[in-house]
Amino acid sequence: MARVGTEKLRKKELIEATIESIESHGFQGTTILTISRRANLSAGIISHYFGSKQGLILANPVIADQVSKPC
Repeated sequence: MARVGTEKLRKKELIEATIESIESHGFQGTTILTISRRANLSAGIISHYFGSKQGLILANPVIADQVSKPC
């Protein structure tokens, strides 16, 4: 059974884990698995909340700006 009120917290954890992973591994080196492991959540939760890695990136302007900047 899902815990009530955890969606916002989980989304925040996933966004933070995505930023950290991109900083460490770059966009191409960041996978659903690396994000989920860093956030200590299942990979399926990313699909549940965001649909895909791309959806997770687009859900947060900070990440989207970071990814779109030229190297």
